[in-house]
Amino acid sequence: MHMLMENKRLIMAGASLLPLKPKTKRPIDIDWSTLPRQGYETLKRRFANGARYNIGIRLGKWSYLRRRRLYLHAIDCDIHADECEAEVWTALERIFGKIVRKMPRQKSGSAGASFHLFFLCETPFPSVGIIKSDRLVRRGKDNKLAPAWMIDFFGTGKQVAVAPSIHPDTGNRYRWEVPLDPKTIPAVDADIITPLVFRDGDSEASDEALDMTKADVLEMVMALPMWQVRERQAWIEVGMSIKHQLGDEGLEVFREFSKRDMDAYKRRDRETGKSGPLVCRQQYESIKNNHGRGKLRTMRSVIADVHDYEIEKSMAAVADEFDDLDPDVSDEFTGAPTPLSPDEIMRLFDDDDDDDDDDD
Repeated sequence: MHMLMENKRLIMAGASLLPLKPKTKRPIDIDWSTLPRQGYETLKRRFANGARYNIGIRLGKWSYLRRRRLYLHAIDCDIHADECEAEVWTALERIFGKIVRKMPRQKSGSAGASFHLFFLCETPFPSVGIIKSDRLVRRGKDNKLAPAWMIDFFGTGKQVAVAPSIHPDTGNRYRWEVPLDPKTIPAVDADIITPLVFRDGDSEASDEALDMTKADVLEMVMALPMWQVRERQAWIEVGMSIKHQLGDEGLEVFREFSKRDMDAYKRRDRETGKSGPLVCRQQYESIKNNHGRGKLRTMRSVIADVHDYEIEKSMAAVADEFDDLDPDVSDEFTGAPTPLSPDEIMRLFDDDDDDDDDDD
């Protein structure tokens, strides 16, 4: 119940909080992104009976702070190399201005330098990635290559675990370094956010190659989804990215990437009447990567595609967990209430508007 009590003022102000599975960042409810906002009394019932839930904030249009007449958003600063924290702050100040230093700041329980910033805006914006480092580092238990840091804008469609939730990997609690007070959260003008969310250009369109070896490039392209091997245009675009990074030396990488789907590899043999290696060589040698053919393709494009694919896989895994969950027996949910259906939640909301008046 302390998870709820520590966030009561935020809920009463109009923010949309929701229960997360114990010691995870995943919501209890499958349809959490579209459920109506739950008031304090509703959440109080859901967190009753010794439930060990974490707690999260649903951002954007769902968290409208009534007295401020503004919507709550967050900036996710994901830092995989602690020495890059100063670089992240420089990027934040360049994009948002010095106001970032005054924003409520939550330290992730991940034991690294990662953190969340929170602010208000008159417009509820959707979520979008803002910027990421060109430098790659190895991260996580699987030791995968990833940007040294990334900054994402979180609005509608995103939720963030908040203190005193417990981080799934370390067991450490999230904690506030700069407290989140509904009355003093800084506001950012929509004119600053609009060009970040609705960009005319492409932040990935840089002519500079990244600091990646041939082995790094091979590892990254092998992490792409299979459809990018099978579909001809996607296959060629990956070749563009490889050639931009490695030049003629990338042929071997392109060939190994092409072999991921041997059916497609052999099909291209039949289409051209030439052997697989020759097909790859001729295609690779003919690649011209420039703006005349549309968007410039670089390894930044591949890294972004791999990042999106990893998110897609993690969301599918969450869905599978719900499909496999035994509603009667679950050690993780012992003593916790059964998740409510949308109809049940709507019935509970009848009196919530009266309950949610800010009584500070």
